[in-house]
Amino acid sequence: MQTDEEGEIFKHFISWLPKKCILIGHNSKIFDSRILIKALQNNNIIKDFELKCGGFIDTLSLTKELLPDRKTNKQSYNQELLVKDIVGINYDAHNATGDVQSLQQLINTLKVSPRVLEKHSFYFQYTVSMIIKLQLTKSRLDTFINMPSTVCSKSMLNKIARSGLRLKNANYSPNSLTGNPGYKRRRYFTTQFYCYFRLLNNNGF
Repeated sequence: MQTDEEGEIFKHFISWLPKKCILIGHNSKIFDSRILIKALQNNNIIKDFELKCGGFIDTLSLTKELLPDRKTNKQSYNQELLVKDIVGINYDAHNATGDVQSLQQLINTLKVSPRVLEKHSFYFQYTVSMIIKLQLTKSRLDTFINMPSTVCSKSMLNKIARSGLRLKNANYSPNSLTGNPGYKRRRYFTTQFYCYFRLLNNNGF
């Protein structure tokens, strides 16, 4: 829930930002940028932010590219562990200032080139579009809220919702399946979606 105080804090933050700045964060593509954009939208100051910020850089994907051996050796790409292993320092991951400063030290220590930084950047509008996409997916998923797990698993319903389909797109009748074993329910339901996907494909969608 937004407050006047929260709105003022964001206004001060935006005024502090230089023009055409790029914000850097670890896992910012999935987490930080979305949290920030949602908060700005809730406070109706997203346009002001857009005038200052051109986009973001995600150092999680960046370090995965620069340090592939960590994956081979089953080492974490967690920022705290990266800073400890690469920079050689420990810091309080729950302290915002320490979090920012340590990330800057990590990037400086890795001597990341502008080309690599650009490769792992993404526009402000990308985050906005992803938020809209996730909201639409959730609204479609909510239409299946009463769907029995014996008919379709949660993971499959997520895939169906992400594809753009809602319950109304399925020829599903609980009454017609009463008494049938669970596997027959799933097969019936899956068959209906398979036919629907074929129909879309045949019509050039």
